[in-house]
Amino acid sequence: MKISQVTIVLDGEKITGFKQFKENEIEEAQTVELADGEDVVEVPPKYGFSLTVVPDSGADRDWSGTKNATAIIQYKGGKKVVFTGCRLLKQTPGDIDGKTAKETQLDFYARTRKVS
Repeated sequence: MKISQVTIVLDGEKITGFKQFKENEIEEAQTVELADGEDVVEVPPKYGFSLTVVPDSGADRDWSGTKNATAIIQYKGGKKVVFTGCRLLKQTPGDIDGKTAKETQLDFYARTRKVS
């Protein structure tokens, strides 16, 4: 499924034009060791994603301390995923080689994930 647009809403400002988006895996259960073997227990799901920004779309902005953001991922065909309560966990600046624009990868945690 292809993404048509990624939008971050931060303090009422909409930021678009992200280069790459990747949703984290969602773990629903874990195996646990028991005295007589293994079992499976449910775990609360953890939501998150990473995206890459370039200068025209916000790589030059100070993302430090970003919290309570909303991320809207619009897929071609109408499906939409909305992450709320997003908190920046890590920012990783890309290499600068003089030929390509400086990119920054942002890793986010999200409190909720809703598909519509």
